[in-house]
Amino acid sequence: MIARNIPVQLAASLLLALALVPARPLAAQTTPAGAAEVRAVADEFLRASVVRDPAVAAEVGDATPPDRWPDRSPAPLRAWEQRQDDWLARLRRVNADALWGTPEWLTHGMLAEHLEAAAGERVCRRELWGGMDQIFGWHLGLATAAARQPVGSPANRAAALARWRDLPRFVDVEIANVRAGLAAGYAAPRDNVLRVAEQVRGMLPDSVENSPFWSPARRDADATFVQEWRAELRGSVYPALRRYLAFVETEYLPRARAQAGLSALPNGAACYRATVRALTSVDVAPEEMVARARTARAGMESELLAIAGRLTGETELRRARETLRTDPRFLFATREAKMEATRALIARIHGQLPAAFSRVPPDSLVLEAAPEWSERSRPPAWYEAPAVDGSRPGTYVLNLFGAEGSPRMDISSSVTHEAWPGHHLQIVWTGERPGQHPVLRLLGSGTGGLVEGWGMYAERLAWESGMVDDDLLRSGLLAHLTDALVGMEIDPSMHAFGLSRAAAVDSMMAISARPRAQAESYADRHAATPGQIVTYMTGYLEIMAMRDEARAALGDRFDLRAFHDVVLAEGAMPLPMLRARVRRWIADRRGV
Repeated sequence: MIARNIPVQLAASLLLALALVPARPLAAQTTPAGAAEVRAVADEFLRASVVRDPAVAAEVGDATPPDRWPDRSPAPLRAWEQRQDDWLARLRRVNADALWGTPEWLTHGMLAEHLEAAAGERVCRRELWGGMDQIFGWHLGLATAAARQPVGSPANRAAALARWRDLPRFVDVEIANVRAGLAAGYAAPRDNVLRVAEQVRGMLPDSVENSPFWSPARRDADATFVQEWRAELRGSVYPALRRYLAFVETEYLPRARAQAGLSALPNGAACYRATVRALTSVDVAPEEMVARARTARAGMESELLAIAGRLTGETELRRARETLRTDPRFLFATREAKMEATRALIARIHGQLPAAFSRVPPDSLVLEAAPEWSERSRPPAWYEAPAVDGSRPGTYVLNLFGAEGSPRMDISSSVTHEAWPGHHLQIVWTGERPGQHPVLRLLGSGTGGLVEGWGMYAERLAWESGMVDDDLLRSGLLAHLTDALVGMEIDPSMHAFGLSRAAAVDSMMAISARPRAQAESYADRHAATPGQIVTYMTGYLEIMAMRDEARAALGDRFDLRAFHDVVLAEGAMPLPMLRARVRRWIADRRGV
């Protein structure tokens, strides 16, 4: 869900934060001082992360099968926080500028950002309420874990049975945590809790063979294992999740908070600002986010009206958008039609990539429909990255809920954002970098601005470069971009200023002509994932600012494909680090 390209001024504080990064870091030495210490900290952090949660091993290419779930009870959590503080103190004693040009520069910056963000977010006490989330909740992770659980050998089967036999302990800890949260004044929003309950019920059909947890048995032909797996689901997994569902419905739901925003929680305002800083890697005041979004949206909407007006004959933007979303001429008739149109667009865009990129990965993307049990409460589409060992391809998941009668223009933004030239290209194009420490595969904190910003930039790029040249689909790109800017207004308004769910829904319906059901779904997403939607346009505006800066500085020497090489070459990183890379590239091309 990301996209585009027009000159936009960033907020002063964001520019200041990025300007503090040296444009020309000190030249790297043959063996930079501090490089060994950075590697040592990264090694320790990685080993400790795997011990804390064995599933982490797969994220860094280790085939060791996970045999238990992490322990999220209070004592282990406090011990982990102390270790994080110790690692961060060691990294702060290293001169990062002296590491420029080495793999350790990226390792240091990524790991330090992760640890700083984690320390800042402790004010949220998210372990007491954050799991009640219909977008990224731990219960959704169970379905993914089952689909990826290694099987096929005696050792893998034994680990799988041991891990899922451990699930009741994990669930009981989650119940204890959120019960303690209720006692301390922490609770998730009621509408989000209702969606979580709906999802958990959908994961527990009467027949375990029809559940999302049956995947390991489906992938292993050993009859004894299949029998044991069935017994484990019936004897451990189902009872644990039914116990959790009963807790949610009878004990938690009556005490869920009525207010959608974090401002209703203890230290809610501080939590929101820390969350935004953790997700974007820049510290921007909520007031500045709102002001920047409104300014950018005014320009976007004029572009959108020009195209939508040609298609609909309307001269007022809201009416034009409503027509594009309701007139049968512009809608899909069937689920199958939406799937096939998506497949065709993915193939077309892949063929156009050489115009904007120096190299193009093979067309390895898989298109799948979202599981029916999750359709009602999941996003319209999302991307699942390929496995490190190549056992699982990158997958574009299309949610076909309500596909009959859905706007045809919407597929352009989701395809370009999630697939080509968005997240899929972003991940597979980068590939393995020489000397990259495996810990980088784990460090998501602070990179959301670049990851989601690239998705939004990819949408605009697809328009600029002719990858999407149909006016209806181009309307979808601009509509999504303006909607993301609306989201950048609503998110801080909800979490920092107390905007109600009902007011957020009304705003989205009034500005974007969204149908009520969709506006309510997005309002619940804002409530469940504070700060996450802000990452999209924060990153987009920053990438656009970098490109404008490079084009202004280089003139005729500016090369779009080379610029994309710089942005993508080292993978995801905090925005200040990317700014440093781009400025170094500009200086090198100018011979400064």
